[in-house]
Amino acid sequence: GFAGFIGCVTGMNDKQVAVGEMGMTGYASQWDGIPMAFMLRQLLEECDTLEQALNLVKRSSRTCEYAYVISDGKSSSAMAVRAQPDLLELVAPGQSHPLLPTPVPDCVLLSSDERYKLLVERVKKSFGQIDLPTTVEIIKSVAMRSNLHSAIMLPKDSVMYLANAVARDQEQFQACYQPYYRYDLKKYLAVLDDLAQKHDP
Repeated sequence: GFAGFIGCVTGMNDKQVAVGEMGMTGYASQWDGIPMAFMLRQLLEECDTLEQALNLVKRSSRTCEYAYVISDGKSSSAMAVRAQPDLLELVAPGQSHPLLPTPVPDCVLLSSDERYKLLVERVKKSFGQIDLPTTVEIIKSVAMRSNLHSAIMLPKDSVMYLANAVARDQEQFQACYQPYYRYDLKKYLAVLDDLAQKHDP
């Protein structure tokens, strides 16, 4: 999230469930629903498994069009989701979709147009050897110009690496070109538990 922002666009919870999103081209006339940022916050607050997260997205009154990748570190499982107010499509690892026509085994890869082709190419090239530095380079090659933040999540370890964009007066201002900072969720949960015990909320 961001200062003053009460929703969520990327995240991971203490149950090893992680979610990221990508905006798509479809804008809906149906605005009587839950905004994406609130739905994702609810997902991270309430869901313990991938199945629970998918059920929450299915039963939500959605607005606009977004694509999500939702994963569960406990079961090493993930799913891509294309969500519109009246449409929900799920794409499993290694599964083809008209918008994602060249799947990679055991992977959920989400992007669009030429960036999708490049993403598939880079993943295939490094398949079986993808580590943190490789992931950082792959993200640089497929990020949009509007790349506000980039997150590399390791939900099984409760660790996230996060980079944020800087001022647009720099040539490479997008998040993918900035330093990544490591966040260990277990460390922050311990701090929160300690505060809860001290203040008995």
